[in-house]
Amino acid sequence: MAGLADYLDLTVSQARDQYQALLTRRPVPGGRQVRFLPAETLLCLAASFVVDPRRFGGTNIHRVPEPVLGLARLFSRSPSSVLEKMRNLNGSRPHGGRWDVLAGAALRDDPARFSRLYRVLLHAARREGSGLNRAARLPRLGGRRRAGAAWPGGTGPVGGRGGDAPGDHPHDSGRRHGKKFL
Repeated sequence: MAGLADYLDLTVSQARDQYQALLTRRPVPGGRQVRFLPAETLLCLAASFVVDPRRFGGTNIHRVPEPVLGLARLFSRSPSSVLEKMRNLNGSRPHGGRWDVLAGAALRDDPARFSRLYRVLLHAARREGSGLNRAARLPRLGGRRRAGAAWPGGTGPVGGRGGDAPGDHPHDSGRRHGKKFL
């Protein structure tokens, strides 16, 4: 079972191992799914700065946008599962994973740490190559953001150039539908 340090101190090597596990995972047709890996949880936190998870579910789940759909494919989970994890991380859902609220709060309060962790996730994804790239395109948070979204801790917008936003790196490339992606 993962501890808080597995989220807050994730290394490139650990993220790569977790991505490899994701690429071999198969969807669970019914019943209880496997636990979210720390890399999955951190990617859900990143997605929450692009998509407001409270806007989707039930009757409009078919309208959920990227990056939630790509993460659902990568994780072999349903989009609603990804949205629920995003809600767990902001504390709006009472039945989250053991470290969800703590990790979410700690990383929102320390934008520099979250930026470093997100860059670890992006670097590990690049190192894993095309298998991961085909499964999901990870959001570059330096691109468009949802209305009212701010970088964790209120230090600035997600869409700034050259700031601490994860993915703001001159070697990040690719565009899709006007949004920046890995």
